[in-house]
Amino acid sequence: RGAAEGMDAVIHTASVFRKCADMETELVRPNLLLAEQMVCACAAYGARLVFSSSMAAVRGAGQTPLRESYSAADWNTVSRRDGPNFEPYQFSKAESERRAWELTRRLGGEMVSLCPSMIFGPPRGGCRGFSVDMVQAWLDGESPVQSRLAVDVRDCAQAHVNAATLPSAAGQRYITSCEARVPA
Repeated sequence: RGAAEGMDAVIHTASVFRKCADMETELVRPNLLLAEQMVCACAAYGARLVFSSSMAAVRGAGQTPLRESYSAADWNTVSRRDGPNFEPYQFSKAESERRAWELTRRLGGEMVSLCPSMIFGPPRGGCRGFSVDMVQAWLDGESPVQSRLAVDVRDCAQAHVNAATLPSAAGQRYITSCEARVPA
């Protein structure tokens, strides 16, 4: 609970994002629990929660948009908790965001949700994330190059700052992504 004490806003970016031996225990449950804990902490101290969600919460694999393109009003309705590959991750992002919104409303808190697509950008201080390793595997010919919805890490960071500081962002859900896949 003390994570939000004395804060105007808390930017919640933590989430398990890796293949796990037991996706339910090591990924789904921790992602759901952490989201709930952050909502409770922020609501207890009156801090705005900037919730880093994902395009995975907006759309699941193979899910088609209800309109011409996806919007912040869309939700992943197809990913399963026990599904194959990274489907449990997609489920965890959609379900943790849904629960965060419900709990925020119930507790009278303030939240902004950002749904970035695949985040790419220059690594800092030698830290290599999933996207850097994925691009390296493409360059090394270890995996096929994939077409992706993408957002630059610097743009995503600015969106988080704006979500934390702009009064008009309160209660909103934003997609942070390019509108079309970056071709392979």
